[in-house]
Amino acid sequence: MHDAADPSNGPQPTRRSRSTLLVVLIIAGVIGITLVAANLNSPGPSRLPGPSTASSARTPVTAATVKTLCTQCHTYPEPSILPSSEWRSRIGQMATFKGYGSKIKGIVNTESVIRWYESRAPESLVRPVLADQLHTGPPAFQIKEMTVADATTDPIVISNVQLVDLLGDDRQGVLELIALDMANGLVLMGHAAPSWTPQMTVLARVGHPARSHLVDLDGDGLRDLLIADLGSFGAIDHNLGKVTWLRQYPAGRFTPIDLATGLPRVADVRAADFDSDGDLDLVVGAFGWRTTGGVLILEHSGRPGLPSAQSYQLRQLDQRHGAIHVAPVDLDRDGRLDFVSLIAQEHESVVAFMGDGRLGFTARTLFQAPHPCWGSSGIQLVDLDGDGDTDVLMTNGDTMDDAMLKPDHGVRWFENTGDGSSFTPHHLARLYGVHRAEAADMDNDGDLDIVACGFVGELKGVSRSELLSSLKVPSLLWIEQTSKGTFTPHALQAHLCNHPTLTLGDIDGDGDVDIMLGNNTQSDSRAPVEIWFNSIGDSP
Repeated sequence: MHDAADPSNGPQPTRRSRSTLLVVLIIAGVIGITLVAANLNSPGPSRLPGPSTASSARTPVTAATVKTLCTQCHTYPEPSILPSSEWRSRIGQMATFKGYGSKIKGIVNTESVIRWYESRAPESLVRPVLADQLHTGPPAFQIKEMTVADATTDPIVISNVQLVDLLGDDRQGVLELIALDMANGLVLMGHAAPSWTPQMTVLARVGHPARSHLVDLDGDGLRDLLIADLGSFGAIDHNLGKVTWLRQYPAGRFTPIDLATGLPRVADVRAADFDSDGDLDLVVGAFGWRTTGGVLILEHSGRPGLPSAQSYQLRQLDQRHGAIHVAPVDLDRDGRLDFVSLIAQEHESVVAFMGDGRLGFTARTLFQAPHPCWGSSGIQLVDLDGDGDTDVLMTNGDTMDDAMLKPDHGVRWFENTGDGSSFTPHHLARLYGVHRAEAADMDNDGDLDIVACGFVGELKGVSRSELLSSLKVPSLLWIEQTSKGTFTPHALQAHLCNHPTLTLGDIDGDGDVDIMLGNNTQSDSRAPVEIWFNSIGDSP
């Protein structure tokens, strides 16, 4: 579950709180939204609805009553998922989401529900030791940092990194490194081959970019970027989100063109021909906040000329807020394009939207988290076990929802049984604060491994020095596939915990897979982007 506050409203946060706020919207995806930050502008415990304000109802609070209330909106949260000290603020905050107030009002006394949870919750959560992961093996890496040529005085928050052939020069062994600075609205570009360039230049300035995808939207042979724009750095219910087309012109010039405006905070957008009419439609994940958001389709109307705001017709497919990712795929291999969405907030689910080839979709839940504080942070669609179908690689480790390390944080594989209708869950590795994972053959042994990165901000009851030293929380994992469907985690880094996003690819063209990490410069990182060059393909 995710939440955050807009720093422009209410009491101003402290400097330490600003550090947390800078990263609460990270996607990679990550987009993390924090209930902790929401406390800056939300009523504290003393102002929570109690017996005199919440309800005059006299319905006894029992386990059955609580389950009936909670399951109207999400899966039932067991008291054991949070410490007792968290339930007062959590229940008060939940009451501000869509529909909660109207469903609870007049049924039970809110204060009684709070006390019911407090009396049954543990004093603290038990965090399993991760010492079994604190060892490394091949491959070995050489780390280089990338800075921004046009320096900004404000901290940089990298929400998305990519390795793409944007300029069409891959025949010369050149790929572009693309990074999005969500805080300052920068689209950055750099190169690592054939010669190392340690600085990234500003390709364009947009609003608050969360994710981008490579696409030739106008069919002119030049590759463009499609950008999901949140519309604001702080979390608030508004319609300032945008879908922006970063159009490429000859000589490598780029101009931003807004294709859709007035949307709830847009976390992801992808282009695909969902109705098989020869043009590209857009599927949009609108994260929103408490009362806004959903999954949207922008149907291309077939108007002649360049794509524009008038070229698309908007339709909402799903009204749930919290959509982080949308990924087109023919999941059931019937020749009609579907897409998979990760929906966070209290919904915490992976949902497939099965297409009929005419822009009609049927929602099918592939995974439902066991409770609404799961902390979903990212998915990748990939055939992880090499059996010819599409699996789902998922991470849940958002610490921004309650500033805690939770024992169920980790990397998971949902194995497709073959027809896209059912998936078998596998827990691959525990990683506190995990925000992103991608699959690639890191050790050149013919199967796919996984690299996952973690981001951890402020924690309740744990200093950052303790986090980085005593707890030895890994921040970067190589999860090696040792045999088909069997995985062993290795910690590549056991400090910093400051990587909200990553991507994998052969950056230097030497035949092995490298790592590109995006960082938050407000925390411990010295540079917004790091390149981890894999040495396995190097000559002895």
